[in-house]
Order: sequence, then C-alpha cells, then structure tokens
Amino acid sequence: DLVIDETIRPSTYSNFLFNVVVGILGWILTMAVFLPLKNVTGMEYYYQVIWERGPIQYLELIAGWFVVGHLIQKARQLKKQKEFLYANPIDPNMDFSYDEEVTGLRRRLRAVPGFEDSILLTRADRLLSQWSSCRDVNQVGGWAQGDADGDADTAGASNVIPQAILGTVPMFGFIGTVQGLGQAVSGFASFVSGTTEMTQIKTALSVICANLGTAFDTTFLALVLALIIGIPFSNLVRKENEVLGEFGA
Repeated sequence: DLVIDETIRPSTYSNFLFNVVVGILGWILTMAVFLPLKNVTGMEYYYQVIWERGPIQYLELIAGWFVVGHLIQKARQLKKQKEFLYANPIDPNMDFSYDEEVTGLRRRLRAVPGFEDSILLTRADRLLSQWSSCRDVNQVGGWAQGDADGDADTAGASNVIPQAILGTVPMFGFIGTVQGLGQAVSGFASFVSGTTEMTQIKTALSVICANLGTAFDTTFLALVLALIIGIPFSNLVRKENEVLGEFGA
C-alpha cells in the first residue's frame, strides 16, 4: 500500500477551462459595470473606452480576466501548499536506521488530509522510499535536489501560458492603435477628396475622431490592464518561488 505512482505528481498548474470562464465572465461583468456611466456627466469617456472601441478592447478584457483567473487559483494553491509545512508528522526522536520507523513515518505522511495534492509530503514520501532502498545519504541527497529542481521547473512552466496571454494585452492595444490610425487616415483621405458640404464634413470628422479614439483608447486600456494585473502576477511568482524554497527547491 506504500507503492509510489511516479506518473502522478502534484503541481501548481491552474485549470485552463476555469481561466477561460473567468475571462468571459469578467469581460461581461466589466461591460455591465461601465454601462451606467453612459449617462453620468464627466464619466462618458470611460463608457466609450469599454463599449465603443470594439472588438479590440473585448479581447483585452478577456485576456486580462483570464490571467486573473490564473492568479486566483495559484494563490489558493500556494496557500494550501504552505499549510502542509505545519502538518509535520515527523517525530524528532525517531531513528531513520530502522525500517519500521521509516515505514511508520510514510504511513503518517499518507494519512495527512490532502496528501496526494502536497508537493512537500509526496516528495518526502518518495525520498523516504529511496532511503529505505539504498541507505546512502549522498545518493538520496542527489535525488532530493533533482526532485526540487523538477518541481521548480514545473512551477515555472505553470505560469508560461498565463504570462504569454498577459503579454498579448499590450499587443492587442498596439493592434488597436494601428487599426484606428489606419482607418482615420483612410477616412481623412476620403474627406479631403470629397464634398465640402458642412453636414457631410461634420459626419466625416466624427468618423475620423472615432477612429482616433479607437487608436488611443485601446492602447490606454491595454496599458492599464497590463499594469494592474502584471504587478500582482510578478508578486505571485515571487511568492511561489519562496514557498518552493521553503520546501528545499
């Protein structure tokens, strides 16, 4: 009953589908929050940034909220992983030279609630199993370092996709800028070569201004999102490294 399944190891990966759902729901929530600003004096601009610069700002919001979903899951996982530090079933007076003591310790480790989800406890169980097999401190120490390095690499890999998606937010903003400026220049060219009637001039100018608004506001939204999400993201990565460091990574 103490056989170790090497194909299954706990990690701090977030659920991709959950992040997608958070991204879509967060986008809808943001749209709903900013909708009443349409009729609030002095706040119309913020309504326009969210509602009238599409579809680029929709993609920015979905991407931003996707990363928020990752941060929510990651924060919960790190909190849970750190709790296992205090679930210490090791008797400081036990003698590791006796197989019975080592086996008893492994059973106590496995009896801890949530053992299968704990990076620390499952690593300790593997190392105790290896110790029982070879009784070589240097060899077990090498395995321990290999386990620690593997967990650190896995933790880094768990942030790759969210980090890449966070990186698309300013890219979307740049795309919106290029698109808006291109449409504005095209509209201005048509305006210059077209009629000079005042009504049509006003219409053409309003279209040009709307395109310029798309150009600048999509970048504005992207920079705001990258700032308010990027800082917590970096902080959480730092905390994850600290937790793994406490595990001996």
